[in-house]
Amino acid sequence: MTLPVRQHFRSLRRSLTFEQQEEAANAVTVSSLTLLKTLKIRQLSAYWPSDGEISPLKIVSECLKLGLGCTLPVIRKDQSLRFARLEPNTQYDYNRYHIAEPQVPDEQLLNATDHDALLLPLTAYSRSGQRLGMGGGYFDRTLAACAQAPGRPYLIGLAHAFQEAEFESNPWDIDLDYVITPVEVIEISSPL
Repeated sequence: MTLPVRQHFRSLRRSLTFEQQEEAANAVTVSSLTLLKTLKIRQLSAYWPSDGEISPLKIVSECLKLGLGCTLPVIRKDQSLRFARLEPNTQYDYNRYHIAEPQVPDEQLLNATDHDALLLPLTAYSRSGQRLGMGGGYFDRTLAACAQAPGRPYLIGLAHAFQEAEFESNPWDIDLDYVITPVEVIEISSPL
């Protein structure tokens, strides 16, 4: 049932021009930095954008300038995600999905619970906090590990406003706390 929803919104995202994507990323950056400051975030995870996702890379750049710790996800052999700290000399390589990943030793990777907030890509979202991903389950598996953790990170979805939809959720889905679009910040709930 969610496959047609995924296909529809992925197609819409990919149809945006470079200028439209840049404008959306700039708007989301301003709102995100304000929210992150309000939430007193010190350790943030983002993602490397692909397939028309809103880019969080300007957010990461600004956060690094402010002295915040920032990470990007790395897909592990067990299909879970761990997170690599970004440093000035971080080297990248492309994973099997052609998404850039930092190349760091396994012992240096962080867990989701080591963060104050996770910026999450999504294919669609609902105002009740549901997040529809790409269908691989990487973030679902990772978020399940921190869903009930005390002081779990804020889960913040980044999306174009047109990605709002109603769709069926799964029992394993973890709701977002916020969704940031180029036109608004939607507060859904607070984990703390």
